[in-house]
Amino acid sequence: MDKTFAITVKGFLVAAQEAVPLMEGRRGRIVAVSGINSLGCLPRHGTLGAAKAAMEVLTRYLATELAPRGIPVNAVNPGLVETDSARFYGGDGYEAWKAQVIQVTPKGRVGTPEDIARVIAFLCSEEAEWICGQTIVADGGLTLTAPSPAE
Repeated sequence: MDKTFAITVKGFLVAAQEAVPLMEGRRGRIVAVSGINSLGCLPRHGTLGAAKAAMEVLTRYLATELAPRGIPVNAVNPGLVETDSARFYGGDGYEAWKAQVIQVTPKGRVGTPEDIARVIAFLCSEEAEWICGQTIVADGGLTLTAPSPAE
């Protein structure tokens, strides 16, 4: 638990603290990457889900502190994305779980790293200037239609 919170929450906070002085007098944005496990209970994800949820709360607090300095802080919650991490945490049942996710995702697929990179790029653009302290769920509609992971 200590390691997971240190990497996820403390790592995000320290990175933000180090970035803020570099952004003084220039355009800067901070974007955290959360995870679907902050929205519902997934097997073997209790600690990571709690850490990602804490990161989302920290995003809101940092946004209120840094917005007056011209530094928007937001987060992206990407749902299931085809990555090594997803395969690792999915374990031996990953392919079966992925197939289930695809069946209940309106877009009919899991995300790609490029899908999430485009959302992050948007949050870093001038077009997102008015977005402050939000966690954008970019999951192909999964959270709209999927049953609770506990069901």
